Amino acid sequence: SFKVQDLFLDNVSCQFGRFELALGNQRIISKNNWNSTGRTFEGFLISENLFDKFDLKTFSFGINEKINDYHDDRKDSWLNGVYLTSEITPLDKSSYELYFIDFTNSEDIDSYTTVGARIDANLSLFDLEGEYAIQTGKNISSSSLLSLNLGFQPKNTSFLNKATLGFDYVSGDDSSTNSLEGFSKFFGARHKFHGFYDYGLHKSFMNHSHDGLRELNAKIYLNLLFKSKLLIAVHNFKSGVNDINYGNEIDFIVKRNISDHLSFESGLALYKPESIEDKDLLYFSYLALTANFK
Repeated sequence: SFKVQDLFLDNVSCQFGRFELALGNQRIISKNNWNSTGRTFEGFLISENLFDKFDLKTFSFGINEKINDYHDDRKDSWLNGVYLTSEITPLDKSSYELYFIDFTNSEDIDSYTTVGARIDANLSLFDLEGEYAIQTGKNISSSSLLSLNLGFQPKNTSFLNKATLGFDYVSGDDSSTNSLEGFSKFFGARHKFHGFYDYGLHKSFMNHSHDGLRELNAKIYLNLLFKSKLLIAVHNFKSGVNDINYGNEIDFIVKRNISDHLSFESGLALYKPESIEDKDLLYFSYLALTANFK
């Protein structure tokens, strides 16, 4: 990819070619670096600063992610959008984001528009991270996403780093209606949220015809010896429609920065599904060493 800075106007840059893009908390547009393939986009991205207060990104990407097998340019799919970010002036380390993203597929039935907002608010001992988005299309209605996460970060406490309580909702499709109500996270993070165990029913929302999700989670971040950190997370998963109980998960994740360029991470996830076919306790463990050279 190529990036040109301040070519025609000050505080404006243009990037074009093939590159990664992560917007907000990556629920809607992500790099997907937590899977084995990652994701890149092909097109252009214009970034500009307005009045020293707003950061505006405008983008247009040609899409080919196994959506169709056409080899006809007239049937190309496009992802276009604008993404606005601004600081919340009275609050330290706080911001809000507004976005409008349009996905135009060669098949009209799959085209849809996403409109949403996200906030990061630092309130002394507490912080709030939340996002709400809706999707509309030719055959899509009442499709929405909601995420609320309240964190508590005590001062003068060496052991407890942070505790959070979260709720996530992804609307599901009501089969009794003619429209589709499921919220599609096709270009968003597929494995960053909703636990570490790869339980497919609450991991990937690639279209509008799924059962959705209602999730409650609680997380505790602890400081350990040797500058290590421990995350303990508990999740309860249910469907957005049809009242399906997916089960519960508990995670134990240890992280440590060995040096400025080398980090260590190890995790254990225990999942107890509620399905009739499989009531055994499922587990997943991993070990990762990451080297970063600049």
